[in-house]
Amino acid sequence: MTDKSPGEHDRHGHGRGHEKSEAAPARIAALKVLDAVEARDAFAGLTLDETLDHMDLQGPDRALATELVYGVLRWQGRLDWILQQFCHRPLAEIDHSVLNILRIGLYQILFSDKTPLHAAVHQAVELSKRIRGRSGNPAGFVNAVLRSVVRGLDGVKLPDPEGDPVRYLSVRFSHPEWLVRRWISQFGLDETMKLVEANNLPSPLSIRTNTLKISRDELMAALGEEGISCTPSRIVSEGIIIASLPTPVTKLKSFQKGFFVVQDEGSMLISHIVSPSHDDIVIDAASAPGTKTTHMAALMGNRGRIIAADVNKRRLALVAQNVKRLGITNVRTVASDARDLPNYYPGMASKVLLDAPCSGTGVFRRRPDSRWRKRPEQIKELAALQLEILSRVSECVRIGGILVYSTCSLEREENEDVIERFLKRHPRFCLTDLRDIIPREFVSSFPLQNPVFLRLFPHIHGTDGFFCARLLRQF
Repeated sequence: MTDKSPGEHDRHGHGRGHEKSEAAPARIAALKVLDAVEARDAFAGLTLDETLDHMDLQGPDRALATELVYGVLRWQGRLDWILQQFCHRPLAEIDHSVLNILRIGLYQILFSDKTPLHAAVHQAVELSKRIRGRSGNPAGFVNAVLRSVVRGLDGVKLPDPEGDPVRYLSVRFSHPEWLVRRWISQFGLDETMKLVEANNLPSPLSIRTNTLKISRDELMAALGEEGISCTPSRIVSEGIIIASLPTPVTKLKSFQKGFFVVQDEGSMLISHIVSPSHDDIVIDAASAPGTKTTHMAALMGNRGRIIAADVNKRRLALVAQNVKRLGITNVRTVASDARDLPNYYPGMASKVLLDAPCSGTGVFRRRPDSRWRKRPEQIKELAALQLEILSRVSECVRIGGILVYSTCSLEREENEDVIERFLKRHPRFCLTDLRDIIPREFVSSFPLQNPVFLRLFPHIHGTDGFFCARLLRQF
């Protein structure tokens, strides 16, 4: 196969003994999660945690199940491209469980240095025996397809990078074609290649120190006592990068004591841009699950007042849980659509944060399943909703107050264009310069009334993708 992936080499593993005659628990767990994502549009992260806990998988089994789920979801486009060349019927006609078994097997064939090729095929066949009641007897089919893949993999060619660069990047780096096409038009071919490549790398695990309870140095020492290797963030003063995590984060004593929150470094910058002080009245208009809410509370020294609103009552409960675990007392949760907030808090807030609902194209590295859910028409629909919400929550800002708009989207329609349209309709607001608040390397200037925006990219900054603008109400 041209353009070989990591792990694509001779791993036939002769002389290693016979394989177990039943499917490994980690692969069973991975199949359950992938089936839930495929059939019920479930969220991979949440479903994975629930499945691993329910099956009580620990150590290597837990790590393998996690790798298989996220690996298959990251590389699904490429896996399907290859599988289609060895299947005699369209993949859409194959039972979803059987297809996911083929994906798991092929993922290990392509990317797992530790799994001999015959073992990857054998385990896929054993896994297929568990679903005989739903799909007849798929073991023979799975065995035939994957053995054909092993024999013919070197002959598989990717699309021509010169003749069809969009399809080439889409297949090679496993992203939807429509998204690759739009990114090339926005960022150019070279930057798009770097971006889609970065999206297939594992996300670093970063945490934010709860400075209401402990300093960063003290937390790093406490983590060291729990056997966790970590380094300080170079981006934010509260941030810590975890090198490896042998146990679920919620099992750590330092987590249970409320010493930290799991949060991307880029996300931490947003609360610093809000820059709330101890006497502010702050509205977090879409607060769940509360990572930015609790960060602002820490920046305020647990003083002032934060109104944490969210339309989803179930997710709002997560805000309350985080507030309680972290020992925060200046937050009040409110179940409300952000567009209704001016009815209750007209012109009352000194700071308002709108972390708007968005396409999430900046977090594909962390949520690989989401790239397959997105549709191009959603971006236009979201941009209209974002402008509507931003316009409404702006009515909560007092004269001299600050309105911060953020997304985890990379799309201009959801970011700069929303701000441009908002400013044309609301001349009482103006953009403020972020360079005095956050490091200048994270700031991008655009020829729009001399604005300065936060613009983060996974392949450039090593964080999730974020956009942020800070607006001042002048009159």
